Amino acid sequence: MSVNRVLCLGGILAGWVTLGTCGVAPPTYDGTYAAVRLREDFKKSVLVVEKSTVLGGHVDTYNTRYIDLRTGKPSAFVPQDPTAALGAFAAQAYQYPYLVDGYSLPDPVPADLLLPFGDFVKKYNLAAAIPTFLRFGSNLGNMNTATTLYVLMNFGIPQLANDYLITSRHDNSELYRAAAKLLGKDVLYSSTVKDAECTARGTHVLKIKTKDGTQTVYAKKLLITIPPTKDNMNPFNPTDAEAKLYEKFKYGTYWTGLVRGGIPDGISVQNSANGSPYYLPGSPYVENFDFTGVPGLHSFHAVSTDGFPLNTEVGATVFTTAQLVSMTLAKTFNVQGVPKVESDF
Repeated sequence: MSVNRVLCLGGILAGWVTLGTCGVAPPTYDGTYAAVRLREDFKKSVLVVEKSTVLGGHVDTYNTRYIDLRTGKPSAFVPQDPTAALGAFAAQAYQYPYLVDGYSLPDPVPADLLLPFGDFVKKYNLAAAIPTFLRFGSNLGNMNTATTLYVLMNFGIPQLANDYLITSRHDNSELYRAAAKLLGKDVLYSSTVKDAECTARGTHVLKIKTKDGTQTVYAKKLLITIPPTKDNMNPFNPTDAEAKLYEKFKYGTYWTGLVRGGIPDGISVQNSANGSPYYLPGSPYVENFDFTGVPGLHSFHAVSTDGFPLNTEVGATVFTTAQLVSMTLAKTFNVQGVPKVESDF
């Protein structure tokens, strides 16, 4: 393949990644977005290596009950008006406008950004807004111990300003379907990098495992948008110093799907852990079961910061089912039948 290509390794990027002197990746861009911009606006030849079979890795108000899903019984949590707490939070968030553009942090990093979020909540009296924080930052796992910086990256100025763009049909996947159609053959689906090297002339040579066998790709530049964990970066043969850096990166597991039964129609369940600071559940946990508006059907979000037991589809199904059944065993709701995870992940 042409050495004029910019190779994009699919995923969502959290910051700059440098591979020796060969490859760099810019902050905050999604791989699909970067590929479209590079090809359409900057007239570069691109090839996206996407591990999955599709592009896009992450895409009515009802009565909410607060339940401790460890026991299936109601929580002692009593929701409060979050208005004042959100105002106080906004006053702090707007002190860090540079976070809108990614992890371009000043030196030294402001001390508040490094606080465990539970301490940040206590310092600025933000407890009344905890349910809102959890909705936006549940992927961080235990929000009590999560670094405040990461919470602000999930729920910060754009969210406070309601600065969102959605499709007219409220389908986030529509964006990726359109991008897939636009990029066409410039995407290798179900593919991963097996090995990579950088020649003396600066050309990247990659061995890519595809569904049809191994393919060799030559590229002038690499755009790395996968999480820079040690396992992900090993195929790029990092130096010892780089490998030690990658060991510090961790990623969580976040599942979403549908369940049938176990909860009455018109009721949504929010996980609220008795005995935990601010009633925040610890990892792993199911954040919520939200009524979809379709009789008998609720959506859910399950989170783990350590992978297990959500590191496989079977594990996610078993864990979510157990959380759902806990309410049945506790007789929290008078619902007939056996609840089950309904959808394929």
